Amino acid sequence: MPDGPVRVRLGMLSETLEQALDVAGDVWPTSGMGLGAIFERGAVSLTADGELRPIRGQAAAELLGALDDAREELLAAEAQYAFHRYVVFVLTREADELETTWLTLADQHLRIRAEIVAARREEERLKRALAALGLRTTPLPEHEELPSLGPDRPRKSRGMYANLLDGAAAVVAELDVLPERLAEADHLAEERGWATEWGEHARLIVFAHGLALAEGEREADALDPDNDATVREARQQARERFMGLEGRSATLRFRLFDLRHNNRIVGWRITALRIEERGMRNRLELFEQDRARLEQTLAARRAELGPAAEALSSAGDADKESSWRTRLSRLFWS
Repeated sequence: MPDGPVRVRLGMLSETLEQALDVAGDVWPTSGMGLGAIFERGAVSLTADGELRPIRGQAAAELLGALDDAREELLAAEAQYAFHRYVVFVLTREADELETTWLTLADQHLRIRAEIVAARREEERLKRALAALGLRTTPLPEHEELPSLGPDRPRKSRGMYANLLDGAAAVVAELDVLPERLAEADHLAEERGWATEWGEHARLIVFAHGLALAEGEREADALDPDNDATVREARQQARERFMGLEGRSATLRFRLFDLRHNNRIVGWRITALRIEERGMRNRLELFEQDRARLEQTLAARRAELGPAAEALSSAGDADKESSWRTRLSRLFWS
């Protein structure tokens, strides 16, 4: 294991990075060390159950206790909000990419389908020409249903989520983290299932917790714990912030569920379209091979018959026209 800090690249929203740099302050030689300290604080805190340090003072004990409870709620809400907002941003971008892929494949699917229909009609025409020249041909089977696209193409409209991520941008921050703290964080992510559920984003949970913890401790340091009115006001502000975050977090959690579900379904559709596309291309190649063979046979038959070939073809066209007229007369006069 290296003796000094290791460089960790961590994706997050630019707003989270700006807040972290502000909390870390300018006391660190590099921004990477300051961000690394926040990550390490999160790892240590979560390993020790992640509780805030209680505020001690001369204010009423029940007020201080109520403030500590409000701060604990706010700590969890702020950490979850920062993490969920980033993951929703990433999955929204992934959804856009999947939608573009799906629409591209869908358009290719329709083009190949049209080519197959045209190839089939050409083969039918060639077989009619051969039949008119006295050769037996195998009629094509009844039209099979080609795979077709459903009407539920992905929609660009995001509805209630249209402005959910206004102003958000993803960045990659560089953190200098002690190897033992990084190992603790990774072990914690494995133990709690974050690595399985969130993959490469699991470390952001640790960082977001450390950031919320550092922000809470900075606010606690600025508080006068000996004044009842100050403590009461701080609790009220913490409660208001918590309630505001709860509403926004609920929307993010629902959007997160929606995105994961929809992205999974679109991924399945993309796989199905790719499989169907391979099958349709194989089918089109067979039609092209049959057309080349029929054209050669038709040319050889015309060469064999000479001038009689044109007369036989004309007679075949006349028979075809007479057949259609007979069918129409039966339809309307029978």
